Amino acid sequence: MARVLHVTTVEFTATRLLLPQLRDLQERGFDVHLACRPDAATFAPELEPFSPTAVHFSRSGSATAMAKGTLDLLRIIRTLRPDVVHLHSPATALPARVGLAVRRYGTRIVYTVHGFAQSWGDMSRKDRVLDLAEKTLSRVSDCLLFQSREDLEAAQRRNYHGNLRFLGNGVDEEWFTGPEVASRLPHAPLRLVYVGRLVREKGVLELLEAVARVPDLELTIIGDALASDRDAVTAEARDLAARSPGRVHFVGMLARQDVRAVLRRHDCFVLPSWREGVPRSMIEAMASGLPVIGTDIRGSRELVRTGQEGWIVAPRSTDALVGALQSAAALDATALRQLGHAAYARASQDNRESIVFDRLVAAYEELGVSV
Repeated sequence: MARVLHVTTVEFTATRLLLPQLRDLQERGFDVHLACRPDAATFAPELEPFSPTAVHFSRSGSATAMAKGTLDLLRIIRTLRPDVVHLHSPATALPARVGLAVRRYGTRIVYTVHGFAQSWGDMSRKDRVLDLAEKTLSRVSDCLLFQSREDLEAAQRRNYHGNLRFLGNGVDEEWFTGPEVASRLPHAPLRLVYVGRLVREKGVLELLEAVARVPDLELTIIGDALASDRDAVTAEARDLAARSPGRVHFVGMLARQDVRAVLRRHDCFVLPSWREGVPRSMIEAMASGLPVIGTDIRGSRELVRTGQEGWIVAPRSTDALVGALQSAAALDATALRQLGHAAYARASQDNRESIVFDRLVAAYEELGVSV
């Protein structure tokens, strides 16, 4: 039986993003294990089938923390002897591959690029350093799996090494039960919903500033900051929400089935991020039949086209968000439903989780790893 060790930085990523993938691999006959930092003294019960082991990588960039996390991971690998070490997130994948370059233990190294930390446009010095690090470490990666086609194409242009494959991102079949959402009532405020962490780079502060300038809407915010987030803006967000009394509702973290129910009670989804991979929350909204307001960044612009599934606006721009919110608020229920149906059709065609899992298993098989 092929043994696979998935490694990510925090338990939240494992439970919110990776759990369906881990379950699918296990059902196919793989021996699946997990290593990450637990959110509490013990791991969540739903992770127990994957024998989770604590390993502490830091999202702060601390060299000491990264070195300790790498040494802990190498000890786990030496004991477990997996056929594949499958890495997720730059905070884990960068230091882990440095350690594995020295001691590979005969394992294949796979890295899912959920979204490179660097940007590809007008690259800053930091972007160029990260690009060089990723290109160098691609030499010790047997396979890079890309959720974003833009990241894949950029890596190919820059002559990254190894097996570069498109993976994509998707959601479970249960989301695709039809694009019907509650219709907007005549003369009622636009019901807007955001799903994401309350961190600066998600653009939530610009969103709240924009909402304060567009009175004919209400905003529901699903999510919160994590203890490990370096740029949490929960307090600032609540202060800005006070400028729109009675129109902004914070509901905190919700279970996946509850998120789906809340989405279907709204008219439009918004995610004004500065940086993304291919955002699952946006795919979930599209699969629920909602039009989307997103930003002109990798991932989001791969899902949504202005005038077809919603609106794409400049990132970090309150004025751009105001324009999109005003456009959405001006539409009646029929026009919003047409955009939502187009969003559903696009997600249904390109973003089903089953397609992604088949690509993953095919990539393992290319490396000679199969059940």
